[in-house]
Amino acid sequence: MTTGTFSPHHVTVRRSYAHFSCFHRQLKTEFGEELEGVELPGPRLCGWGRELQDYLSCAFVVCGHSPLFVRFLTEQELVACSRDLLHVVSVVMVVFAHPRQSGTRAVPTLAAMAVCHCDLGRPREALATAQRALPPVRRYGMRRYRAPLLRLLVEVGHSLGRPVARLQEELTVAEDGRPASSPSLKEVVLADFAD
Repeated sequence: MTTGTFSPHHVTVRRSYAHFSCFHRQLKTEFGEELEGVELPGPRLCGWGRELQDYLSCAFVVCGHSPLFVRFLTEQELVACSRDLLHVVSVVMVVFAHPRQSGTRAVPTLAAMAVCHCDLGRPREALATAQRALPPVRRYGMRRYRAPLLRLLVEVGHSLGRPVARLQEELTVAEDGRPASSPSLKEVVLADFAD
């Protein structure tokens, strides 16, 4: 699939028939009767692209608001981007996390790595990386990172069945009774790397 011809920036998304088939089953499960008459064309060599375009247009009219559409069109590319970013961040980490470097220089990189591991579904690696970032955050009073990092440690630790009571207590103190107002670790990392 490629974006419209009137756009100066073309984006191509590649999916196999198996991906489309799975996507169609998910839509049918979520929307059932609303998709009555909207059927995925069978795989064939000729004319399938046009039929597929018609299918996507019809399905989009009915359920284009569903997160399933966004996930189907972007998930594989986002995972690939996260892997690439994690590789770049790991290389940067070798430079900035040298033992003689200031501990504060390593924190944004470790935080970015933890976020990438979370996005890639690697909770153990996310936990280990975030744990490496926490001591310098505490030691150097890096308040911007403290609550978001602790929140990630509590959530991931809890999902892995690790004890998180002490971290939860520290998080409560760090949030100072305003948990909704502090950004996520991903938001902090994106803001830092955008500067």
